[in-house]
Amino acid sequence: MNSKLFTLSFFTLIAACSSAQYTKLHDFETATSGYAPYFATPITDGTYLYGTCSGGGVNYDGTIYRIKKDGTDFTKIFDFFEDETGFQPKSAVILIGDYLYGTTEYGGTFGNGTVYRIKTDGTDFSTIANFETAVTGGNSKGALFYDGTYLYGVNPSGGANNSGTIFKLLPDGSEFTVIFHFLMDLTTGRSPYGHLITDGEFFYGLTVGGGASSFGVVYKINMDGTGYQNLLEFNDDPYGSNGYGSLVYDGTEYMYAFTNTGGEYNRGTIFKIKTDGSGYVKLRDLNNDDGAQPMGTLTLVDNVLYGMTELAGNDAKGNMFSMNTDGTGFTTLIDFDGLNGSLPFAGLLYDSGAFFGMTASGGVNDSGVIFRYGELGSAVSESTLPALSIFPNPTQDYFTIQTSPNSIIDIFNGAGKLVKSMQATSNSTSVITKDFAKGMYVVKVLSGPEVQTASFVVK
Repeated sequence: MNSKLFTLSFFTLIAACSSAQYTKLHDFETATSGYAPYFATPITDGTYLYGTCSGGGVNYDGTIYRIKKDGTDFTKIFDFFEDETGFQPKSAVILIGDYLYGTTEYGGTFGNGTVYRIKTDGTDFSTIANFETAVTGGNSKGALFYDGTYLYGVNPSGGANNSGTIFKLLPDGSEFTVIFHFLMDLTTGRSPYGHLITDGEFFYGLTVGGGASSFGVVYKINMDGTGYQNLLEFNDDPYGSNGYGSLVYDGTEYMYAFTNTGGEYNRGTIFKIKTDGSGYVKLRDLNNDDGAQPMGTLTLVDNVLYGMTELAGNDAKGNMFSMNTDGTGFTTLIDFDGLNGSLPFAGLLYDSGAFFGMTASGGVNDSGVIFRYGELGSAVSESTLPALSIFPNPTQDYFTIQTSPNSIIDIFNGAGKLVKSMQATSNSTSVITKDFAKGMYVVKVLSGPEVQTASFVVK
């Protein structure tokens, strides 16, 4: 057999298998559902996916939507409207109880963005904070983080030094406090875009600018805003430049992330680094073939990293890929071509055995798409069982969950990594959490053919 023909056939088969895993769930349409979801990685409550579009809708100021994981029951639950609500939401939402919390880049009392909350059915919207650039920072693009008491977030502009801020507030909007002002003198990073992560003691994040070379940094800071440290200062090559996304933590040792540019080919890098700043390893220099200029955040599942790049392939419309955590095994899973989406800016949600994501453009209306990669687990169905009861929630050392005997209880951290799995032996099971890092977790209970999902917080 001709070796060239065999090689071509092999890679054609690989591409076909990968594309067969892709399912388009929704084509955004500017005036009705919104357009251009930017950094808004979808989240789930177990039944619905929730996300935002930065523009479009009735007022062309952005929308919030929900859709079932099989692509049915798409509903636009809110239309943003200028300064009254804030507009252009570019961040993901987070779920606390029955409410979604998020930020807008613009609008509000001072025109510099807002923090809002809304029930998952689209009712009871309220603006709980208004950003005033010189005081609080503004133009938020990253998701909020909840530690069980306070919401935390970052602003890429404004603050005392016009270099961005880290802030906190209670879920009712009270006690708004700026806990850190980034500096302009290159001793800290500047312009944080992504969300904060924590190991229970420190916050960690990336910046787009600042540091000795002005290309951004990896930083850590105490959760009260003291003790700021640069763990790594990007320098174009070899480290890369401009960290637009967020770090993902493996729960034991390493954090993983992208840079948007820099590296050997000036198309960005993938790297890992320990939480004390040691152990830096550049895992890959991205190029036009692998994918280029990633804006989002990696997803870690069973020692494999998954992500998307903004530009890749023959059409330069982006891709989805997988890679082992040691840098080997890089594989393109989706090559976006326009019709199936283009220009993915955000990260991926892993849930029910599949990945969910969005692109900022492409699709039938060139307004972006929602897609799924992989098939939903065969055990997954909308549960007819009573809602999960978790108490106490938030918790510190343990919680008790009510479920049927022999159910499988799986717990995932905010990065989507499985951190604990156990089998229930009675109707009431205690789960020890004293060694868990602070933050939000998802618990999934498999009872026969049904899956129940709930979230809890370790504080």
